[in-house]
Amino acid sequence: MTENLEENILNELKQTGFPVEIEATEVLESSGWKVSNQLGYMDLDENKWRRLDIKAVKAEGLPNSPTYKRLVMHLYIECKKSKNPWVFYIRKKEQLHFSPFELNFLLKEASWPPVLPQSFLEKELWQSTFVYLKYPEVGIIPFQPFSKRDQIFEASSEVVKALKFHVEESRKKLPLVIKKSIFVLAHALIIFDGKLYALLGKEGPIKETQYLQYLFNYQEEDFLIEIIHLNFLKDYPKLTKRAFGK
Repeated sequence: MTENLEENILNELKQTGFPVEIEATEVLESSGWKVSNQLGYMDLDENKWRRLDIKAVKAEGLPNSPTYKRLVMHLYIECKKSKNPWVFYIRKKEQLHFSPFELNFLLKEASWPPVLPQSFLEKELWQSTFVYLKYPEVGIIPFQPFSKRDQIFEASSEVVKALKFHVEESRKKLPLVIKKSIFVLAHALIIFDGKLYALLGKEGPIKETQYLQYLFNYQEEDFLIEIIHLNFLKDYPKLTKRAFGK
């Protein structure tokens, strides 16, 4: 009886995003990230306390930066699993006008000293930290065929609300760290266990992918969310390694 119960529990877990969260935790920790699970945040739209699957933090020194002493990178992560594919209509970033939240708010108000125009001249820091901004294309219209549930919107809303809540909370605590000369960045990620597709036009082509970026607007602010297939997870830390000089 006990063996059947344990087997049933494991089978039930496999139908959820729970194993994805466990695998993501292990991969990130093995790459030097400090991982917190089930991060609490206040959903201000519904006035409810909710939980995000993962927050990962990595901090290292910046010996080559004349302004900042430390880089602190935060990953806010939601894990999802679905039998139904996720599809994103893709456009060239150069055709769009958008300004990601993490540039407008986090760098100007959470980093210390605030990011001033001359700071952008620190090309090595800028280019390596924002390597994810170099991707020329971005998903702008999501579609989840064969499903009545809008899982993409749910996941995007959750990860963005958590990121924004904790960024604003960090701003309140800024005087505690003001002397550390920190350069702060936050990324919103969704790790997906399922088929992920990029749609390049109304009649196609459509191609399967393991990584894409999705432009999500929340409360009139733009958020650049990285959508990562579970199989790409082990390669994802390579996208951020340049920021840490490795």
